[in-house]
Amino acid sequence: MGIQIQVDESGNLKVVSPLEDSPAYRAGIKPEWIITHINGRPAKWISVTQAVKLITGPQGTDVTLTVKDTKGNSRDYKLRREIIKVASVKGWMHRPGGGWDYFIDPEQKIGYLRLTNFTKTTSADMNAAIREMTDQGVRGIIMDLRYNPGGLLTEATNVVDKFIRDGVIVSTRPDRPEWAGRESITSARLRNDQKNNTPLVVLINQYSASASEIVSGALKDHHRAFVVGERTFGKGSVQILYPLGEGMPNVNPDAVLKLTTSHYYLPSGKCIHREEDSKEWGVEPDLTVEMTPEQMRAAIDARQDFDILRDASAADPDKLPEKPAVEDATRAKKDPLASDPQLSAALLVMRLQLAGGSDIATASSR
Repeated sequence: MGIQIQVDESGNLKVVSPLEDSPAYRAGIKPEWIITHINGRPAKWISVTQAVKLITGPQGTDVTLTVKDTKGNSRDYKLRREIIKVASVKGWMHRPGGGWDYFIDPEQKIGYLRLTNFTKTTSADMNAAIREMTDQGVRGIIMDLRYNPGGLLTEATNVVDKFIRDGVIVSTRPDRPEWAGRESITSARLRNDQKNNTPLVVLINQYSASASEIVSGALKDHHRAFVVGERTFGKGSVQILYPLGEGMPNVNPDAVLKLTTSHYYLPSGKCIHREEDSKEWGVEPDLTVEMTPEQMRAAIDARQDFDILRDASAADPDKLPEKPAVEDATRAKKDPLASDPQLSAALLVMRLQLAGGSDIATASSR
């Protein structure tokens, strides 16, 4: 349906935000509305997982949602299921009606990109966002890789390749002598005129894993970005799946053996993966800024407010009040900068770098 949902403290299934160009958005379903029934089945006190199973289904089939708006009025919405593209590249704030405002600091022209994972369109979507910011005079970019669990290695290396001129991005080495010669190295390959030279600050935390560690680690090792946050998760193993069930009696035909064959290494030679006895793993930030669980929850909650997609028109009372700038009403509710010390630190580093004209990232990394 193209809709983000959550269960509130009263057990109601609440709409967080519709997604752009989706059945839910086109039908006019809005944030804060309550889904009371799914195909006639009461939705109160069901889990998000249960709700997703009921709402999703084959493309082209229909589902009926009974939705109550903020005034208490209920209505049935018959929606046709579609394949929904979930964006892996997001900006600072959703513009009313669609699209992203990428500038976290409009006066200093500092942009903000959040990469939620690495899908087959991530690098292309990132390049489009950078082109839009460049056309508006961007002077610095904050890339947020926190909570990014990884994804496609090819897209991770494409992202790095946009920012470095030459050298190794990531390499793999086998763990066993009998597999010697299976090393692989991925290096920068784009032409120099395709590279982006904009100053870069990268945000990471303990939930940045796999491909996001490759991106942040490579950009740090090449002195291309200043890294802020906390040490990453440490997931850098290469695994091969061997089918076990083919032709073997009494064995599940879907059974496979997952065998770790090698690990990922950063350009510096450091292994990303965390073993049980590891003392070093992942990517260490240039500037460590720790956050308590309470701060993390507050920051996520504030971030969610900025991700909400609202209508461009304010004629409907359920939409945001009509003000000179829609973001003023949103910012007044919850401010991600006030709730997020890591993001605030990253913005301060970028402002200092732009104001001083010195390469803080290079100086700190070395």
